[in-house]
Amino acid sequence: MVPGAPHAGGVIRLEDGRRLGYVEWGKGDAEPVFHFHGSPAGRLERWGEDSVLARHGVRLITTDRPGIGFSDRQRGRRVIDWPDDIRQLADHLGLDRFGVIGFSAGAAYAAACASRLADRLVGAALVSSVGRIDERGVDGMGTARYLNLARRAPWAMRLIYTALAWQARRNPARAHEQFWRGVSSVDRAVVDRPAVRARYWPALTDAARGRGRGLVDEMRTLQRPWGFDPAQIAIPIHLFHGTADRMTPPSHAEYWIEILADCDIRSYEDEGHFLIEDHMEEILGTVVRSALG
Repeated sequence: MVPGAPHAGGVIRLEDGRRLGYVEWGKGDAEPVFHFHGSPAGRLERWGEDSVLARHGVRLITTDRPGIGFSDRQRGRRVIDWPDDIRQLADHLGLDRFGVIGFSAGAAYAAACASRLADRLVGAALVSSVGRIDERGVDGMGTARYLNLARRAPWAMRLIYTALAWQARRNPARAHEQFWRGVSSVDRAVVDRPAVRARYWPALTDAARGRGRGLVDEMRTLQRPWGFDPAQIAIPIHLFHGTADRMTPPSHAEYWIEILADCDIRSYEDEGHFLIEDHMEEILGTVVRSALG
């Protein structure tokens, strides 16, 4: 198999008729772990060196949330609707038990799975996780202006995503400079790496199918009531957060520490939002060790 290439994937039809897109990376008989992407991104988002999956014996499954990539939109969706989509995908793949990792915006969906699918999870990790912006708002977040725009003028945010995807296909270097302008130096050092650029931009442009409607739906969904109480999560949650994260500042991690009944926090001094790139091995190892008891 070509390094970095998926070994399986496609689209399944859900019980309500919607399509759900997914990709599998690593060996098909390895320990299954679902990775829930940040925003804007989709099923092609992945972090860390390709060899990490082999070293930890992980079968990584990445997905498109509703309206993103190959997945159909789900009008009026809530964060808590996501676990049922994952239940159906896991059943389709023949998985009784699995781990979940949620990165950035994806952490909300990993928490929802911990709430509704606790009997099937072997481990759950929230990385650079967004907090309850449905209750606390987006003040202080590095992406606050875009989240506010998606809520107040979704048509304008769709135009931004459409233009970004168009430019990324025609002038990737310029798109990269514009998209990451204003990002902290610690995060810029990560996203400027050739290997990261080569992975991230195909994920973003693919996710922007349908003129970015799904990506805007995603931003609006996070700001509506999530539909579950994280305080009721009964399984251990592993939290990974950087002290220099400006996109989801440490106050978001503090929310999870305060509210979760069983939380293992790993704080990284002077690291930013994209710590996942350099610590994916540790994150996967933590989830897999949970699986092994």
